[in-house]
Parts: sequence; structure tokens; C-alpha cells
Amino acid sequence: TRRRSRSPTAARNGSKPADGSAAAPAAAGANGGISSISLLTYNVWFKEEVAVLERMIGLSDIVRRAGLPTFICLQEVTPLILEILVNMDWWEQYTPSPHPHDMTYFSLLLVKRSAADPSQSEAAFSHREFSNTAMARGLRSARVSLAGRQLLVATTHLESPIPPHAFYTKERQQQMAEALRTLHADAAGNVLFAGDMNWEDKRDGAPPLPDSWVDAWATLQPGRPGVTYDAKNNPMLPFKGTPPLRLDRILCKLSDWRLGGIELVGTQQLPGVTYTHRLRNGGSKELPVLPSDHFGLLLRLQPV
Repeated sequence: TRRRSRSPTAARNGSKPADGSAAAPAAAGANGGISSISLLTYNVWFKEEVAVLERMIGLSDIVRRAGLPTFICLQEVTPLILEILVNMDWWEQYTPSPHPHDMTYFSLLLVKRSAADPSQSEAAFSHREFSNTAMARGLRSARVSLAGRQLLVATTHLESPIPPHAFYTKERQQQMAEALRTLHADAAGNVLFAGDMNWEDKRDGAPPLPDSWVDAWATLQPGRPGVTYDAKNNPMLPFKGTPPLRLDRILCKLSDWRLGGIELVGTQQLPGVTYTHRLRNGGSKELPVLPSDHFGLLLRLQPV
């Protein structure tokens, strides 16, 4: 990168917002109940050699601008990325899911401490690996009580296609079905299932949503593509022939909450930050840097 990097431990003070404040996403209503909650899902890109500190500072700016979402689902978190995020000034406001210590990257689920009911000391996390995974992929979830409403939040990173040789379509379809079956059978009346699902409808078919489940983007933004991996509009991606893909999804089963709004985040370049992309012919090209190779999704919900 062209802009000078700072150490992870320096990131805490060096990345605070100018106003030093943000509105709480699990906002209290006039009656003392919760008037809204929010969820951010983001594949943060494990490629540490591409301005990783600057990118995680950019991610932290998104977290703050979103008002510190109630839930944060992250994929492709590496030990170094985790070290950087732990030193951000907003981290202490969250309870993170346990993370493996023997993996090069993993998914992480964060629950805002102030959102859970006082009677619940902390979120109840669980993790199960998919039965057919060759990439150590699984379903990570947290059970939370919000204003007396039970909510199950889950994140995943389904099996990744490796073109042109292996697309893992069958494995991904089985994983999606296994995850939805598990979540739908849960006693919680409200379920949020978010993450990098590596899903492409033309290749993988429509997600097998059970009755009463919805795709948040398709419901709130009908007719808009919702592309989260976009070589055309993400100048950091060098391979412009890659088709636009809606790899990241938020799938919901709701009884006590209703969908409010959804938007793409992380679509802007980081000012003054570039990286050198090495070309196959031995040359190089200077490219801008965004927080990730994916765009993130921010969903807001209100109580019924």
C-alpha cells in the first residue's frame, strides 16, 4: 500500500471518528422497549497483504456510521484481522463468539452487550460444522433475548467455488438445506441467517427457503440486483470479466420483528490507499483499496 500503515495496537486511538459518538442501533422506545435492531454482515477478505490495517479501519468506520449494529456477522476473519479489530474502540461493546485457534480464517458473530435483556448475562453461542465440508465451513449462531423476544442469529460461509475446476455446487446446496433445516426447527420465532453464502441462483438454484422465510434484499429491494461481489463497481478487483454476483444474503424468519430497510455498505474507496497488483506478464498495476473484495449488507428491523 502507498499510505503508511500503523500497528494493530495503534489502531484503537488512531481510528476514532471525528465526533466520537454513534447512535445505538438497539434503540430504546418511549415505553422502554427496543424500537429497532440492526445486523451487519461482511466478508472482510483474508488477504492480509492488501492494506489489512487500513481496510479494518475502514470496516470500523462502517460499524460506527451504522450506529454500532446490534449484530455483526464477519467471514474470512484471520488471527491478524481479529487482533486488529480487538483493538478498535467499539470492540468492547460486543460479546464475540468463541473462535478457533487452529484455523487460518473463520467466521465470527458479535452481539452488542447493551442489546440483550439484563436477565441474560451473555449471548448463548453454538457452532456446528457441516457434515460434508472440505473447507471447515459450518453454522455459527447466538441465542439472544431482546425486550422479552427470543431471537436466533446465525452466520455462515458456505463452500467456496474454485473455478474452473471445482464449483462445489452440490456441497453448497446441501449446506444451505442443512442450515435452513436446523434453523427452521429451532423453537425461536425469530431467526436471522446472514453471511457469505457463495450463492448464485443461476448455478445453485433458488435457496430452499421454508414457509415463512424471506430473503431480506429481495423483499425490500425488489428489482434491484443487490450485487455484493462486483468487479465492475469495485475497482480493487482486477479481473473485470467476473460476472456480478449476489453472494452475500440475509435470510429471515420473523414473528416479533418486521423488515425495515437494507443497504449495501463498503462501496467507497479508502482515501489515499492503493495496492500493487502483480500481473501475470510480470508487470504490475496500482489499484485503489476498499474495505473488502465484497460489499457488506446492513439490515434494520422494527418490532411488530
